[in-house]
Amino acid sequence: MRRALFSCLLLACGGPAAGPTTPDRAEACPEPEAPRVVVRRPTAPSLDGRWMVREVDDEDVELLIELSGGRGTARSARSDDHAFEIAVGESIDGMKRLQLSRAGGTERVELYWTFTGPDRALVFQPGDDDLAVAQRIGPVPADLQGRWVGEDPRGGDLVFFELGADRAEVREGDRAHEGTAAGLGVEGRRLEGDRFELLIGMRRGSDERLTAIVLQRLTPELYLAWPAGDDDYRVLYRPGSRPSWLVAPREEAEVVTPAAPAP
Repeated sequence: MRRALFSCLLLACGGPAAGPTTPDRAEACPEPEAPRVVVRRPTAPSLDGRWMVREVDDEDVELLIELSGGRGTARSARSDDHAFEIAVGESIDGMKRLQLSRAGGTERVELYWTFTGPDRALVFQPGDDDLAVAQRIGPVPADLQGRWVGEDPRGGDLVFFELGADRAEVREGDRAHEGTAAGLGVEGRRLEGDRFELLIGMRRGSDERLTAIVLQRLTPELYLAWPAGDDDYRVLYRPGSRPSWLVAPREEAEVVTPAAPAP
């Protein structure tokens, strides 16, 4: 049987000892089929989760959205107005449609949502020329948690930060504030790449202003930080790791955790 097998391979399929091909041999050794190519389409990003929405060139957050299974809520990030109810409609031209309405009311708003990544999207309202960006909200990554010093490269008071997974404490001079914190565009992962964004909310009395902050990593202990849509930056570093290239030499003040938010 072994000899018959090799005879088929070498003689009937065009081996070096092959003679003229006979019909029987051609049928026994058909031409090999071309390999199949399987094309896998990327999985569409999910809308499920918590999102913040702001205008592209503005650091202030306008809207907070929570979605699950095609339904959810949206509320203003600036006021305590009643939340909108959200129903995700049929897609159009590859874009998601979010239909917002108030319970028991006639006010309705429609938003078009197009993903630019799994955790980021562009959002606009038909008939409006303002473009907004939506970013998924997650915990502050472990790499960024802990104590930081923020310094204006032109001088001025130092700002002391302490970041937790979902909170922030800030002290500047004799003013202390507490608020919320979140990572934008992550679901608890460690930092990847050299640029990242945080959502920081500082309470002043009963109000809380939510701001998107961009971080550019220089080293694991050193970042440049600025509000999204702005160009005024601070140097952010761990206590005891002040970079030597900052122009004005100064003593780092002792880091004191804020005891209570300022009224």
